[in-house]
Amino acid sequence: PEAPQSYDLTSIRLFTHTGEPIDSDTWNWYFSWTNGRAPIINVSGGTELFAEILCSSYMQPLKSTCLGVSPAIKPIIVDDSGNPVSKGAAGYLCFTLPQPAQTRGFWNEDDSRYLQTYFPHGTHLWWHGDIVQVDEDGFWFHQGRADDVLKVAGRRTGPGEIEDIIGRIQAVQESAVIDVPHTLKGEEMIVFAVLKPNMTTSIQAIKQHIIDLLGKPYEPGIIYLVAELPKTRTGKIIRRLIKKHYLNEPQGDTSSLSNPEALNALPRQ
Repeated sequence: PEAPQSYDLTSIRLFTHTGEPIDSDTWNWYFSWTNGRAPIINVSGGTELFAEILCSSYMQPLKSTCLGVSPAIKPIIVDDSGNPVSKGAAGYLCFTLPQPAQTRGFWNEDDSRYLQTYFPHGTHLWWHGDIVQVDEDGFWFHQGRADDVLKVAGRRTGPGEIEDIIGRIQAVQESAVIDVPHTLKGEEMIVFAVLKPNMTTSIQAIKQHIIDLLGKPYEPGIIYLVAELPKTRTGKIIRRLIKKHYLNEPQGDTSSLSNPEALNALPRQ
């Protein structure tokens, strides 16, 4: 879509974005609303913290889709065992400095589930649950939630990394990627893609685009073209529910969905 040039945007000083990975094309379109005058402040935080862990700054130049480091929180990226990852590698976002507003437990429960959820590697390391990466210039990039992470060809990949690639196809409006068990490969990738109004592309074209940019190991098992994706009222795509629906598993609480009919309309395995 075109930027809303018919409106007076001179009073806008900055934009914000949070909650979901954002692809480069959408970021640049958003940024173009003020011809680059207003920066996009991209953040990753948590309700249980009442604070941001990563937050870009309008005091320095930004890269497309990037985040920065919030002060006095000391974020770190770790692997499955809680060890720091090598530079440039994706991993799990944690932080090491206690925050004044972070939750201290679950209501009317002992500490066992609280410690298992937020301190699986010891009380020195708060486990936030996002997949992030730092580039050679020190910019941070959000790739999705850890519970949405895909294991492709032995490599853990955030869904945002693949959905960003799919979003570069002109006809694709948005997509959601999940992985499901496969008898031979262990896991395979399933793609749900929504096309832009009055635009078309083929399933084979989407598949070939992914292979061309990411390699044959990332070839999806199945690609579905769907009318819409299930989202929360704040616009987050709920991949966890998409996966449970697809696998015919109990979905649990779906009250956060703004469009439950979109979930029910998705295909099943």
